[in-house]
Order: sequence, then C-alpha cells, then structure tokens
Amino acid sequence: MQLKQNVVTALNNPDVINPPVALAINEVTYGNNTLLYISVPVSSFIHKHGQVIYDRENDSDCRISDPARIAEM
Repeated sequence: MQLKQNVVTALNNPDVINPPVALAINEVTYGNNTLLYISVPVSSFIHKHGQVIYDRENDSDCRISDPARIAEM
C-alpha cells in the first residue's frame, strides 16, 4: 500500500513529473503476491522527470537535451 501511495504522490508532484499525470494504479493478486500495474497512454505533452526529458527507444530510455530533438517530439 505504501508503494502505491508513493507512486501516486510522485505522479502528482510537478517537481518529479511535469506536467503531472493522473494514472490509475491497478492491483492484481498473483499467488501470495500483489502486483501493481499502470497503463500509460500516449500523451500530447512532453513530460519531464526531474527536469529531464527522456525518449523511450526500444528497451532503453535516452536522455534528450538537444532543443531541435525536443521540438521534433
């Protein structure tokens, strides 16, 4: 429950994610474990994490700082 609360707090904190994102955090029980999953839809905004912009490419997150590249996004 604490992890779920921490994720919700981070998603709504503009110092962590800007602009903030309201996402549903779902719980599923699997055996004796509880899994949390979040479906993240495509956004028309560029979201920053800690004032840094990342672009997801395949299985990696690439830090983007070039203004031209950001404008393309």
